[in-house]
Amino acid sequence: MHWYPWGEEAFEKARQQDKPIFLSIGYSTCYWCHVMEHESFEDPQVAALTNDAFVNIKVDREERPDIDDVYMTVAQMMTGRGGWPRSQSIRGASTARPPPMSVATTTASS
Repeated sequence: MHWYPWGEEAFEKARQQDKPIFLSIGYSTCYWCHVMEHESFEDPQVAALTNDAFVNIKVDREERPDIDDVYMTVAQMMTGRGGWPRSQSIRGASTARPPPMSVATTTASS
C-alpha cells in the first residue's frame, strides 16, 4: 500500500483526486497491528484496491496522540468501544481534521 503520513500532502491529494482517506491508527508494539499489516496491507490485491479507492494515511498513536485521541473518541461514540488497530474512512478532506460525523470506523475487535 502507498502510505502517507498525516499532513497536508495527503489531504491535498485526496482533494485533487476526490478520494476519501483510509486512516489506519496503530502502534509499533501492537500485536494485532502487525497481524493486520501482514494479512491485509501486504496483500497485493488489497493494496491495489485500497490505493485505487483511497488516499492511505498511517498514524502511530504513540507519535501522534492528538490524532489518535480525536478518532478514538469518534470510534467510541459510534460503536461504544475502541482499540487498535483502528481503520477509518474519512470523507471531506478539505480540513486538517475532517468532521467526526464523516467517519466510518472498524477495529480488529469489531
